[in-house]
Amino acid sequence: MNWPTITIVTPSFNQGRFLKETLDSVAAQRYPALEHIVIDGGSTDESVAIIEQHAGALAYWVSERDRGQSHAINKGFARATGDVLTWLNSDDTLLPGALSAVGAAFGARPDVDLIYGNFVYTDPGGTPMRTRHVFASMSYETLLYHDYLGQPAVFFRRSLLDRVGPVDESLHYCMD
Repeated sequence: MNWPTITIVTPSFNQGRFLKETLDSVAAQRYPALEHIVIDGGSTDESVAIIEQHAGALAYWVSERDRGQSHAINKGFARATGDVLTWLNSDDTLLPGALSAVGAAFGARPDVDLIYGNFVYTDPGGTPMRTRHVFASMSYETLLYHDYLGQPAVFFRRSLLDRVGPVDESLHYCMD
């Protein structure tokens, strides 16, 4: 199979408590065409040391002040070279095999610009609290009011980002 390049941008700021697990979950994917970019906002905790330990698995990383999470995501997207994009926050993880499923889905459906999948909410210790399963179809109201697209389970083509533009930097917590 001709795997599409997937770029994951991880924005982070003082998330050392969770960051290692996030970076490990991406590295464990063993996806053959992965570009992982970490944009750290100048953390003062152990985040930079954790990023440095994972630097060999990263296409790029930086730790410098930014204007918040949305700005960090946009900085990462500006560096991204992948055909498929997403961001994975520094307190989220990918389940095993996630990127292979995403790559296969985009490879099989060149007409599709965005895909999403099931996701699991966990507590800070990693214990699953509930699973959200995707629907075959949903109404606009369901999409808008019921949070059925878990951002870590949403992937989209670069062409979609080119059409709609970057993340709105005036939004700091609900930009997804």
